[in-house]
This record gives sequence, C-alpha cells and structure tokens, in this order.
Amino acid sequence: MYTWYRKESGVLKIAKRLDQAFGDSTWRTLFPEAYVENLLRSYSDHRPILLRGQGSIPPFRFQACWLTDDDYPTIVNNAWKNGEPYIAASLNRVRDDSLTFNKEVFGNIFKRKKDIEKQLQHVQKMIERVDSIHLNMEEDNLQKIYQEVLKQEELLWYQKSREKWVKFGGKNNKFFHTQTIIRRKRNKIQGLHLDDGTWCTDVMQLRDVAIDFYSKLFQNDVEVYPDSLKVELFPSLNSQGRNSLIKQVTKVEVRNAIFSMQSFKAPRPDGFQPLCFKHFWDVVGEDVWKYMMQSFSSGYIDDKIAETLLVLIPKENNPTRLKNFRPISLCNVIFKVITKVLVNRIHPFLVDLIGPFQSSFIPWRGTTDNAILAQEVVHHMHTSRSKKGMLVFKIDLEKAYDRLDWKFIELTLKEFNFPTPTDWRN
Repeated sequence: MYTWYRKESGVLKIAKRLDQAFGDSTWRTLFPEAYVENLLRSYSDHRPILLRGQGSIPPFRFQACWLTDDDYPTIVNNAWKNGEPYIAASLNRVRDDSLTFNKEVFGNIFKRKKDIEKQLQHVQKMIERVDSIHLNMEEDNLQKIYQEVLKQEELLWYQKSREKWVKFGGKNNKFFHTQTIIRRKRNKIQGLHLDDGTWCTDVMQLRDVAIDFYSKLFQNDVEVYPDSLKVELFPSLNSQGRNSLIKQVTKVEVRNAIFSMQSFKAPRPDGFQPLCFKHFWDVVGEDVWKYMMQSFSSGYIDDKIAETLLVLIPKENNPTRLKNFRPISLCNVIFKVITKVLVNRIHPFLVDLIGPFQSSFIPWRGTTDNAILAQEVVHHMHTSRSKKGMLVFKIDLEKAYDRLDWKFIELTLKEFNFPTPTDWRN
C-alpha cells in the first residue's frame, strides 16, 4: 500500500504513498496491458516502482462491425452450409472464414481511417486551388466512406466496452475506447497475495493457486447418500407441468430464447455473441432448432457446445486475494438456448413449488425483502419489553448455491415430481 517509510523514535514508523505513475487515456490506449508494481524496499526508504507491459494473442471474437459490410452475409451463409450437419463444425467454419474475410477484405479499421483522412486532406487542398466538379464529387464520396468507417469504429468500441447507459450512434468512440481499457484494467489479475502473505505475479503459479483454491472450496466435505428428504406435504409438479417440460421443442421457443438474450453479452468460448445468431437467424435458425430437438430427445450435448469459460469477477476495487473474486461461467450461446428453453418452461410453475418465504427466483420478489424483515425483527427486539429475552442467529452461507451436492439436487427434483431422463426420451 505504501511506497515510502521513515523510522521515528523507537520502533514507530511513518508510511506514505508518495511514488505513483500517472497516464492519460491516450497513453493507456497505446499501452492497454501496462500496470505498475511496487518492488522490494532495500537500500532506500522508497519502494522502487516498476512499469510492466504485457502482450498476448487475443482469441477469436465475433465483430459486430462486420455486419456493416454487404459481402459478409454471403460469407456466413456459405460457411454455415459447408459445416453441415454439425452445429459445432458450422460455427468453426464461420469463425475461420470470418477471420479470412477480416484479413483479406474488411481490413484494419484504424488503418483505413488514416488512409481516408489522408485522401480527404489531399482532395481538399486541391479544391482550394482548383474549382472542379470532379474533385467535389470525389470529396463527397470520400466523406460518405469516412462516415461509414467512423460508424464501424464506434460499433467496434461499443461492443468491446459493453456499456449500457450510453447510446450507440453519438460518435462516442473515445468514451467507448477508454471505458474498454478501464474495464479490462479492473478485471485483469496482475498479482495476488498468497496464503503466506507473499505477493505473486507469476502466471503459472497464480493458475495453480487458483485451481487449488476453488478445488478445495467446491469439493464434497462429506459424502451424502440421502434416500428421502422426509418432508411432509412436499409441493409437487402437476401433470400439466410435467407434460409442458417434456413436450417437443418448437422453433418459436428456440427463437424466443435467442432473441431474449442481450446482443452484446460477454463473448463465450466459441467467440460468438447472441447478436450473430439474431442477425443471421434466417441462415442458422433451422439447424439450431433441429439441434435443440435432438439434444432434448437424446439427452446428449456436443462437448464443443458445452465448453464453458470460468471467469473471476472482482467483488471490490483492486482485489488482492482469491476470496475477493466471484467465479461465473460463460456458456456458449447454443448451450444457453437449451437452459433458457428449460427455464421458460419451468417458470410458470415456480409459484406453486417455491414457498412464500423464498425471496429469489420468483417475479416481484427480491433479496431486499430479507433486509427489510431483518430490520423489523431487530427493531422489535430493541423496543420489546418482554422479560423472556430474544435471540437472533445470522448464518453466513458462503457460496451456498454453488456447493449444493448433485445427489441432493437430483433427489429434490424427484421429490418435486420432475420428469426423469427416461420420461424425456419417451
């Protein structure tokens, strides 16, 4: 935390944060991976500060700005058909052909922008000396191309920034760009304190520490073999609900599931966002629907479709320990469609299955209700004149939903009278 120390009388020390590095948005744009690390203090009373820079090869990400090119729909259509009949193969073919299209046809937006600016500057200088209809027409044409490039650039940074409260179309390139850099900087894990208190920045060691930490956190401490929940009057899914869950998947269900997703959600392992499936629904819709029907009837999902990215989201600013992160899973869009179809089918029956005191998963109920109830209870305890006394327990269920035993979940679904895998296949 501090970069300067000075000894006072006895063992007393004064510590301050004097040494810092400052950079504006322009510099951060040039060096997006740079960060500052405070090194060991030895001969001086100051800690040396080291400016580090990192570089990496970015994975494939679908770019929304490709949609502005008239040739790109043909690329997607041909690639998708060449990958049939497998969804994973079609997506891989679209990815490969998109990368080739970006390199050979679409090109680098920033380079094209600079080239057009140079051409515009040259034409405008010529117009100052010569009044020519041809030059005026050329300038108008370059201005149209330049505005299109600016739109593509803004769309690129809007997609990367994933901002929700600033509207696209206001030429907010610099804002979106800066916001992207800030978000990446905030989510980037540069180093962590280990259990022994030492600071670690080694990538391989951090990886091993993270795997060990979450493996221990989510492992079963005690094997559970329950036969029954032994709960009287357990709520049960009625026959209408069972039939609704196991009915054949319709194309409308699949389309509604995809179009209910936010277009610019974080990219998944395959690099595609819901925007791509929405825009090319006429091309991919039929195959996606058939894959849904096959998955629901067989209970099988392709390994490539089921791939998931585990991402650590910081709970606070500048986290320094693994417990300060919240792990989330980013699933591929196709896999997310399967889960959304199931959720949409279960949703109408949740009110009959979940008790009135459950404050989550039900519309018009929120976790803030619990806080209000707790305040009322504590207030009543303070104002009560009862001679018997009162007691409140505050139980901290850390990651309770993530640590549920799979056998317990399966048993709970059976007690709720949910369909079994055999029912789905039949």
